Amino acid sequence: MRIRQQKQIGMFLAESFGGDRGGALFARQKEILQEIIRNTQNRSKNQRKTLVQTILPRIALYKAMQESLPEAETHAQMRRYMLERVAAQKHAEMMRMEAIPGFYALYSRIFLRVVRSSDLWESEQEHGTDGFSVTMKKCLWHTACVENGCAELCRLFCDVDDVTYGGLCENENPWLRRRLLRFPVLQEITAFFERSSDNEKMEKSFAGSCAFTGGRWICCVCEDKLLPDGRKGHDC
Repeated sequence: MRIRQQKQIGMFLAESFGGDRGGALFARQKEILQEIIRNTQNRSKNQRKTLVQTILPRIALYKAMQESLPEAETHAQMRRYMLERVAAQKHAEMMRMEAIPGFYALYSRIFLRVVRSSDLWESEQEHGTDGFSVTMKKCLWHTACVENGCAELCRLFCDVDDVTYGGLCENENPWLRRRLLRFPVLQEITAFFERSSDNEKMEKSFAGSCAFTGGRWICCVCEDKLLPDGRKGHDC
């Protein structure tokens, strides 16, 4: 299985510690990663995918540096990797998505649906017309850190979220928007919102159209497949 995070981790280690030392740390990180993957049992397919692709590579990086570096340097390097590499990249992606008209309303519905249906979290939710809140009672990231003897690392995963979603504001950036609209999926999303000039009608029509996949919108409530021009009448 190809693990996407590994390329980023290898580059970070090489840039931070040089070719030889960085290469040795990366080799050790890969050994630890395979070991903790083998020891990960009794997980759903979704949980295992998230662990292998997202959580465990970073736990393995932390453990590899723990073996070779003083505690303070380990934490400083791990924090630099998580915030300057992982969080910065995710924040840039969120900023690009801001250019989509109505993005925040769309994102909130997708987010709430994912949190409700996923087995990665246990949560309590509150939402109204002007916002929503989610209180996480349990999450796979914390569980994985505790099970692998590095509960302190979980805070950095939370800090990544703070950076990812921090400083965002709904605004119009014509230059950014022109660049975004090169992508067909974003063109579809943008066209959908722009066809609905009345805010109330727009809110009602997209409430059942949370995901665009395979050339069709999928309703986030009943999961019906909706034709691009048939979304307006959907009312579940």
